[in-house]
Amino acid sequence: MKTRRLASGLLAAAAVLSLTACGAGRDAITYQERNPANAVDASADRLALRNVAVEPPSSDEGYAVGDDAVVRITVTNSGTEDDRLVEVTSSAAREVAVLALGEERDMVVPALGSTGNAVTLELRGLTRPLRPSEYVDLTLRFADNGTVELAVPVDLTGETDRPVYTGERFEGGHEPALQAPAGGHHGEDEAE
Repeated sequence: MKTRRLASGLLAAAAVLSLTACGAGRDAITYQERNPANAVDASADRLALRNVAVEPPSSDEGYAVGDDAVVRITVTNSGTEDDRLVEVTSSAAREVAVLALGEERDMVVPALGSTGNAVTLELRGLTRPLRPSEYVDLTLRFADNGTVELAVPVDLTGETDRPVYTGERFEGGHEPALQAPAGGHHGEDEAE
């Protein structure tokens, strides 16, 4: 009887050890899916709002008063009933429209499903100027899953006037810093 208990205990310990090794090489303690630094995530009961961000402005000047701005959003529903966005507001815009594949319509989040990348929000008639890294308040009210308030960041453009390290020396023999920004221009202009 003791042998059987010992064997069962050893088998259980081996199973636990083998399962904890599954994350090896991925920083298992902190390994988790992360959203981009310039977006926000939130929950409203059974709904998960992911990677919510205002798209970057097309100019370095940012958005001006009266401009329109697009908000990226993905909503997933872990519930067994569809839900619908009833109202969305922001103090930063005269109105907020829901666009699905570019056309104004209701946002329906399917049961056990997601809106994917098909739905965006449009901040129409901005009431204040907006620049990258600033925040916009957004309140979304769903028919069944309640209301969620967000501080949504204006995404960065990814462009920079800093040279990006390519490994090549610039004219004059100096090298750019090793810590280069992601995206944007790649120093081609500076290297000439």
